[in-house]
Amino acid sequence: MKLLVDIIEGLLVLIGGAIIVLGAFGLLFAFILSLDVWVSYVATFYWRWFITPVFQIAQPALWQIFGLILCYRLITNKINEKDLEQRKVEGKEALSKIVKLYLAKFFGVGLLLFIGYLVHLLILR
Repeated sequence: MKLLVDIIEGLLVLIGGAIIVLGAFGLLFAFILSLDVWVSYVATFYWRWFITPVFQIAQPALWQIFGLILCYRLITNKINEKDLEQRKVEGKEALSKIVKLYLAKFFGVGLLLFIGYLVHLLILR
C-alpha cells in the first residue's frame, strides 16, 4: 500500500512539473504570437489605406494577413551558427534582451501605424 501511495505521489509531482513547463512554454508562445497579431493589425490598416484604393481589391481579414506574415517568416527564416553564437546570452540578461527587443518592435510597429495614418490622412486624401 505504501508503494502505491509513493507511486501516485511521484506521478502527481511529475504531472505538476509538466503542467508548469507547458504553461511557461504556452506563455512564451502567446508572448511571441501577440507581436505577430499586432503586426497583422497594423498591416490591415496599411492594406486598407494603400493597397485597396490603388489595386481595387478586397481587404483581407486580420487572420488572413496573420497567415501571410507567418508564411513570410517561415520562408525567410535564415539562422546560421555565427548568428547563434553572437546572440548567446544567459539568465536574466537573456530575458532582459528579449523584452527590450519585443518592446522595441512593438513600439516600432506602432510608430509605423502613426506614420502611415499621417500619410493617408494628409497626403493621399
